[in-house]
Order: sequence, then C-alpha cells, then structure tokens
Amino acid sequence: MWGERGARLQAAYAASGRRALRVTLVAATGFYAFRYGFGRPVAATYALFTVVALAAWPGSPVPGGSARR
Repeated sequence: MWGERGARLQAAYAASGRRALRVTLVAATGFYAFRYGFGRPVAATYALFTVVALAAWPGSPVPGGSARR
C-alpha cells in the first residue's frame, strides 16, 4: 500500500528497534554486573549511563571492516 517509501520506513523502524534492544541489554548487563556482582552501586550507575551516552553519540560505531578494526 505504501510502496517503496513505506518499506524503507519500516526497515528504519526495525533497525532502530534492534539498536534500542542491544543498548538495553548491554546497559542492563553492565548495571547488574557492577551492582550485584562487584557490589559497586556507584560504578553500576556510571556503567548504565555510559552505555546510553555512547549509543546516542553518532560517532560510536567503529567504521571499517573487521580486519581494519
């Protein structure tokens, strides 16, 4: 019904949803590892917000292929 534009929009929404899920999983893992694994509640808060800040920063993805990185 929407054509090519709708397909691109749907793909963009799917990509942003996958990225949001990855950020959530990494942030939760870091938070719980520091909070309950190491017993460091302040470091847990820093770990949580560091992941969120790096995900929001447009330069955070490392460019190039795996051999170059």
